Amino acid sequence: MQCFSDVEKSQKILSIKRSSIEAVSVNKNEKGLSLINKNTFANKNSYQQGIHSEQKAVSFLRKHGHTILKQRYRTECGEIDIITMKDSVLHVIEVKSRESISKARYSISPKQKLRISSSIEVFLQQNSVPFRGIQIDAVLVAWNELVLVENAWYLDELQEIA
Repeated sequence: MQCFSDVEKSQKILSIKRSSIEAVSVNKNEKGLSLINKNTFANKNSYQQGIHSEQKAVSFLRKHGHTILKQRYRTECGEIDIITMKDSVLHVIEVKSRESISKARYSISPKQKLRISSSIEVFLQQNSVPFRGIQIDAVLVAWNELVLVENAWYLDELQEIA
């Protein structure tokens, strides 16, 4: 299954390289920090924030009867934050953490939804899990607030985007 075209891959790589170049000039001009130290710190910060939000989400989901099947399930197409089972329904859950719940809700892009959809297909091909249905949910985290949005979007909606 092809997830990204070669053009999309090269654009993504180019985008990363450009941001690294900008980071180098900003770091050396303003603070004299090396690229490695500054970027490592920044990446760990957002990475740790994501891990913390996902841990909150997992705890919340367990309390509400979900059995956690996978966390941070990675495929060549993208990543699914959490996959659970509840009442024979397979739940695919995207966790978003922002300053506010409304910003978290609107931070899931159509392109990201397509990546998650492709990752669901890969998961189903690689894992034999009996289920009655699939539901895509979102857990939105802001400071000490957590909101579960059930049926955040539907797979058939994504065909219009593609």
